[in-house]
Amino acid sequence: TKSLKDIAKSKVNPNFKDQNIKQQAGFSAENKYTARQNAENIINGKTNRTIRTDDLGRVNDPLFDHVEIDSSGNIIADSGLQMKFVGSDAKSALSKLESKEYQKYIDANAKLSVPSDFYNGIKEEAQKKIKILQNN
Repeated sequence: TKSLKDIAKSKVNPNFKDQNIKQQAGFSAENKYTARQNAENIINGKTNRTIRTDDLGRVNDPLFDHVEIDSSGNIIADSGLQMKFVGSDAKSALSKLESKEYQKYIDANAKLSVPSDFYNGIKEEAQKKIKILQNN
């Protein structure tokens, strides 16, 4: 249950500096997403809450970063979400998300969350690929 303040205080191993910084950015993004989703639910009068799987004791869950829980604390089926910050642009992100490495998320019916600045580009690239496949 690391807060943003705790994450900022995390030590960076000089031998793994880039990896450590990316991990800290990922943890920060998870916290921000959780807070934003829960704030929206509260504003909209919804009782469901988003929770990080790490905070449920499922540290480094292989499929999900977040799940939704109901007002009794029960996990809502098919609410699992995995955040992915991959690729240097939308096209390369889609290419990575289509790889066999990410098939496990699709098989588990996990929602994938991508950076908002990649989202429209990923959709456009996917539409292009769909059209090409439909024309073959």
